[in-house]
Amino acid sequence: MLVTVNDNELKIANFISPNGDGQNDTWKISNLSLIKDCSVTIVDQLGNQVFTKSADYNNEWDGSNNGKALLDGVYYYLISENGKVKYSGSITVLK
Repeated sequence: MLVTVNDNELKIANFISPNGDGQNDTWKISNLSLIKDCSVTIVDQLGNQVFTKSADYNNEWDGSNNGKALLDGVYYYLISENGKVKYSGSITVLK
């Protein structure tokens, strides 16, 4: 029996709980390599940038800004390809 899995879809988590329990501690994006020249930006409700990564995002955003834990709440992501926003949405942070 041969089973083929076609995993060519971007999967973006909308929730993180950065409390150190090893589950959902960082924001996960699966198959981000599908986007060429990718950049990831996360902003708060006022539009202030709290995280950015211009290349090689590796599921490392942990709900902090420059090492300081952010407040629980809703944040917004922008995933760009070649400088144009391709995906956007919200992330709930709850410790």
